[in-house]
Amino acid sequence: MDEILAVKKGYTISVTSWENDGDNYRTRTITVDDKDYALAILQMCKDIFVSCNNGDGGIGNANGGQGEEKAIDTVIKYGSDKPLINKGETDPDSIHDIIMDLNYVLMGSSEYYYSRVFDNGFIYYSPVDINLQKIA
Repeated sequence: MDEILAVKKGYTISVTSWENDGDNYRTRTITVDDKDYALAILQMCKDIFVSCNNGDGGIGNANGGQGEEKAIDTVIKYGSDKPLINKGETDPDSIHDIIMDLNYVLMGSSEYYYSRVFDNGFIYYSPVDINLQKIA
């Protein structure tokens, strides 16, 4: 019988995001081995991937010129003192790349905006891989 991997072993972070004015909702996931790392990633989403238009210092929906420059500065500033996120990197470009790689994996890309907007997220845990068997 054929099997498919339904749930990966570890901590699965599930993030729902949108762009523009609430268009194009999308949910994506990533599974990691470390609980503290998973919690740090979700907190980062809540802290900086929120909308840039709500006054909370987010980068979501930022675009062009000063908006993009501010978003880059926000990412680097946030990540510079988060060793779980920056993996010990001190180079600002490397910190930016690490965070924006996570941003892309969890939220995808946007044609017009620097980042999609974080809407909500959850962490699920499974101690083992769960495979499903195809029966028909």
